[in-house]
Amino acid sequence: VQSNGLTTAEGQHYPATFNIWSAGIIAPTLLRTLDGLETDNNNRLHVNSNLSTTLDRHIFAVGDCCACLQTNGKTVPARAQAARQMADYLATTLFEIQAGKTTKPFVFDDKGSIISISQFNAFGILKKGPILRGRIARYTYNALYRTHQKALFGLYSTGLIILADWLRSRIKNSPTKLL
Repeated sequence: VQSNGLTTAEGQHYPATFNIWSAGIIAPTLLRTLDGLETDNNNRLHVNSNLSTTLDRHIFAVGDCCACLQTNGKTVPARAQAARQMADYLATTLFEIQAGKTTKPFVFDDKGSIISISQFNAFGILKKGPILRGRIARYTYNALYRTHQKALFGLYSTGLIILADWLRSRIKNSPTKLL
């Protein structure tokens, strides 16, 4: 991908002034090779409403590697918010299963989507709010990203990551580059 378009491995050039690259979501091929588990066309494991695999109730899958049907017949989208909700649900549900309790089914609560288009631009549709565009969408995207980092790494480490990112941007944009 270049600033003036895209060139394929065969040398075919497609001129463009605006490029968006979407890689798609396909689970690892390894999942398809596991004996005794059912997968879909994207290698995702079919799961029941409690996220256990359809053919073995002792194996659970969350996030991009599972195909979880919603009540509308569509699978839960392979997005970070879905994986996070599944992880939170499963953390509680595993204790309930261990205790022999009846579990509630996983229900995905789609809060909307925001995509980053550039360093200062984004576009988003929130479930309970307006359509976001431009810098406001970008700031919202950054805030959600930092919240995700905090959940993964903790407050202290996320603070260090933010500091490192800020220093990197200052050095990169400095008239006298230090590195």
